[in-house]
Amino acid sequence: MAKKKVVLDTNVLIALYRNRKAVYDYAKTMSIDEVFITHPTYIEFLAGAKVENKRFIKSFLQNFQLLSFDAKSEIASKTLATQNQITGKGKCTDLLIASICIANGMAIVTANVSDFTFTNLEVIKYIV
Repeated sequence: MAKKKVVLDTNVLIALYRNRKAVYDYAKTMSIDEVFITHPTYIEFLAGAKVENKRFIKSFLQNFQLLSFDAKSEIASKTLATQNQITGKGKCTDLLIASICIANGMAIVTANVSDFTFTNLEVIKYIV
C-alpha cells in the first residue's frame, strides 16, 4: 500500500506552531505517513512572523520536508492558471502551493478549503 503523503497549508502550520493539541489529535486520526510543506508556505509563514521570532520559526520549520517549485510544478501551475481566474489577496500563492501538491501527487491539509478549489487537487479539511 502506498504511503499517504500530505502538504500542510499555512493555517495548519500556524496551529502546529502554536502547539494546538487539536492538530496533533487530528493528525492521529488520519493515516498519514509523511508531512511536507511547500516553499511558498515556508516563505509566507516566515515573512509573517515578528522579527524577534524568526530564528525560532526557522528552527521549527526545519522539522518539515520542503517541496520546492520545480519543472513539474511549473507545468501544473500553467494548467491551473489557464483553467481558473485567480483574483484576491494570496490567491497566486495558493495556486503555487496547489501546483506543487498536484505535481507531487499529494493532498493539501487546510482549514481554508475554498482557497483550493482546483481540479486534480485532493483537499483534506482541517477543522480549527
